Amino acid sequence: MALTKSVLRLTQTEAVVKIAGNGGSATVDLQTDLLASTEALASGNQTVTITAVRHGGENSNTLTITRNGVRVLTLPTETADYIAFDGQELPPENTESTSDIVVAQTGTGYVELYLKLRKVSGYDTKIETGAFGIKDDTTVVGS
Repeated sequence: MALTKSVLRLTQTEAVVKIAGNGGSATVDLQTDLLASTEALASGNQTVTITAVRHGGENSNTLTITRNGVRVLTLPTETADYIAFDGQELPPENTESTSDIVVAQTGTGYVELYLKLRKVSGYDTKIETGAFGIKDDTTVVGS
């Protein structure tokens, strides 16, 4: 079984993605996986930071998170762990923040990873009732 990706929560400003399985890699595409049905891609790059990571799994596994070929995190699975990049201890992880997130597993056995992501920029809402009232066309931006 390969690593599979599931989007558990998706709002205009936040996403929670679960990656789990046994072997291989999975990619979180900033332009498709994190685009809510009420959003459109803005001009320019999509910028997404990592605000928390929770991981675990069977022994002798390592999860690596890379963005644009740059290693961002190395997570051994011997013990489950949680890292908060919420500004209290550590600022949001913004290395290569305009690049897709690639998660790869080395070792054998089942692993789980939860990524809490902040959508910083590059996503426009289609819901503009404050500007257009009841005549807002929620299928496009700027109706």
